[in-house]
Amino acid sequence: MAERRTENILLAINRPPRCPFGREITFRVYGAPAPQGSKTLVPRKGRRRAHKLQHVREIDRVRMKESSKQLKHWRPHVRLVAQLTANVAKWEPWCGPVELTVVIFRTAPQRPSWKARCGLPDVMPDADKLARAIGDALSGVLYDDDRRIVDLLVYKRFGDPGALIRVRVIEENQ
Repeated sequence: MAERRTENILLAINRPPRCPFGREITFRVYGAPAPQGSKTLVPRKGRRRAHKLQHVREIDRVRMKESSKQLKHWRPHVRLVAQLTANVAKWEPWCGPVELTVVIFRTAPQRPSWKARCGLPDVMPDADKLARAIGDALSGVLYDDDRRIVDLLVYKRFGDPGALIRVRVIEENQ
């Protein structure tokens, strides 16, 4: 599995750039993608349950927590693969507008009747929440902040779980 990951990183870097307008970097991350954005109210230690809040003043007694438990593993994994790819490609964090293209792969369902219905993974998690986790993970590695993303293309497909990520620099003359 590690050999396949290394091969994909090196293939993405050694490939001549397909984009005539500027720089781009492409890499594949293997693993189960996790969404970012759904929050859960959790009571602070020594407090009563969050769903039993009686008054607005009690909101300071709770904190918000990510609903996805896999996010704490997914985001650092994406960041690590991006750092390795950026180091090999001698890529510095970009301080201008970028285009982020993400293809998220999920395993196909076991029920053939469902797969025959549409052939696309139109189930949870949402594509925009999956892209938000990837965009935040790449901040400080491939671009200085995720506010630099001006074009975002997200696709969900069946395949080996993971994501194919491409960041392309948008030049001012485009």
